[in-house]
Amino acid sequence: RWLAKVTPHDPELVACYRKRLDTVAANGVALSLVGPGARADYDRMHDALAEYASGELTPARERAVRS
Repeated sequence: RWLAKVTPHDPELVACYRKRLDTVAANGVALSLVGPGARADYDRMHDALAEYASGELTPARERAVRS
């Protein structure tokens, strides 16, 4: 269901995401590491993921979140 949301539906991009999901399944966890001074980048990523998960993005807003 998550992979069905991949836009554009590029087979290489879907394969990349599938590999990431396999890694999560194998390890039982997903994590992000940020270096010193990168907290603002992590906060922006967290906000973007929360907005994306809401599922109510316009196409233009979805492109902005993905970037």
